[in-house]
Amino acid sequence: MSMVRIHAWGPGGRWLGVLLALGLLAGGNGSMADPALAQEEIPDPPLLAAAARGDVTTVERLLAESVPVDARGARERTALMAAAEQGHVEVVALLLTKGAAVNAEDDIGRTALIWAAREGRREVAALLLAHGAEVNRPVRLGGTALNAAVGRGDRALVELLLAGGADVNGQGPFANTALMVAARSGNLELVRLLLAKGAAVNARDDFGWSILLWTAGEGHQTVIEELLARGAAIDDSDPHGINPLFWAAYNGHREAVEVLLAHGASPDSGDKCHNTALMAAASRGHRAVVELLLAKGARLNTQDCGGKTALMGAAYQGRREETRLLLQHGARVDLRDREGKTALAIAQERGYRNVAKLLREHGAKPTTCDAP
Repeated sequence: MSMVRIHAWGPGGRWLGVLLALGLLAGGNGSMADPALAQEEIPDPPLLAAAARGDVTTVERLLAESVPVDARGARERTALMAAAEQGHVEVVALLLTKGAAVNAEDDIGRTALIWAAREGRREVAALLLAHGAEVNRPVRLGGTALNAAVGRGDRALVELLLAGGADVNGQGPFANTALMVAARSGNLELVRLLLAKGAAVNARDDFGWSILLWTAGEGHQTVIEELLARGAAIDDSDPHGINPLFWAAYNGHREAVEVLLAHGASPDSGDKCHNTALMAAASRGHRAVVELLLAKGARLNTQDCGGKTALMGAAYQGRREETRLLLQHGARVDLRDREGKTALAIAQERGYRNVAKLLREHGAKPTTCDAP
C-alpha cells in the first residue's frame, strides 16, 4: 500500500502530520493496486484461458469434458471472472447457465461483478446482476463495484449499479465513499448524480477528512460550489485542524480559495498550531493565493505555535516574490520565533542571499542570533 506523508515547513518547522491515501480515492478504477500482482504469475488452466479470450467453443468443450465450471487459476480467479473482466458476454452467459458461482471471490475478494465494473463492462455487469450478483460486496483491500465505476467516470455503469441496489454511501478502503471518489476526481456530473441519490455530503474517511476537504485540495472549483450548495460544512476540519481553505491555499488553488472565501471561509483559517492559509501559501510559493488572501484581509503577522510568521515561512523556503509581497503589505521584520530568530536570520541560515537582501532593504537588522 502506497502512503505519502505530506510535510511542509509550513511555518513552524513541523510536519503537518497528514497521511493521504493517494491512489485509493480517485484512481483509474477507484481501487487500490493489486498486491497479488507482485507475486509470480502462473499460467491459467485451459478453461480460464479460453474464457479470457472469449472462446465459446473451447469453453463448451471443456465443460462437456467435466472440467469444473468454478476451477481456480492464478490468484484464485475463476473463468467467470476472466470473462467478465474482458467483457465476453456470451461466455459469461454460458458459464452462468452451467452453474458458475456468481459471487465467488478471488484472493483479495474481487467478484466477477467487481472485475466487470473495474473495466467498464456494462452489459456483463447487467447480466451478473440479473443472476444474483451481490452489488455491495466490497473488495477486502479495495472498494465496491460502485466505487470502481465512479473511478472510471462511467455514468451509465454507475446508474446501472444504483438501479441494481448499490448503496450510494457504501464505503471502500479507509471509508471512502463513491462521492469522495467523484468529488476528488472533479467529476461534477457524477457528484450531482450521487447527491441526487442521497450521498452524504459531509461523510468522512478514516483519516477524518471530509469530501469538501479532499476536493479543496484538488482545486475543483465547480465541485466545491456544488458541495457547498448541498450543505457541505465549509470549516469542517480534520483531526489536525486542517480545513478546506487552508488545504486549497497550501496546494495553490486560487479559484478554490476564492470560492471558499466567497462562501464565508475566514481568510485567517488555520490548523490547531495556528498555521494559517497565508502561511501555507507564502511558504509554498503560491503568489496569486497570497495576493488574494491579503486582499481579503488576512492577518500578516500571526505567529504559529513555534512563533513563525508567513514572512518567516517565505524566507525559509527562499520565496523572494512572496517575501516582497508580504513586506509591501506591512509584514513585520522584527518578530522572532521561539528560537529567537527573525526572518532575516532564517534566510541567512538557509543561504537565500537575495531574500536576506530584500529583508534588509525593508529595515531588517542583523541580531546576535543571525548568521553572517
